[in-house]
Amino acid sequence: MATEIILKGRVQGVCCRMYCQQVARTLGLQGAVTNLFNGNVQVLLVTENSEQVKGFVEALVKNRFGFSFFGRISDAAVCSYQGVINGDYVWQ
Repeated sequence: MATEIILKGRVQGVCCRMYCQQVARTLGLQGAVTNLFNGNVQVLLVTENSEQVKGFVEALVKNRFGFSFFGRISDAAVCSYQGVINGDYVWQ
């Protein structure tokens, strides 16, 4: 199972996908990230642990690790994800 996080704000064209990967790797999380057609970014984390998800979102919003990110996350909607994560796009 996985958790889906939809990031809203200035999140496309500002290195958001790479930023999400860096934060997730630092926290020991696996997943995938993609731009959506509506201007948001979808993050799929391979975890349902609410504390891990909460820590990930907080680290993203506050840039706790100081990674380069040129955008701004104004909202992060978290929900359960029932789909399949394509292995071609999963970072480890």
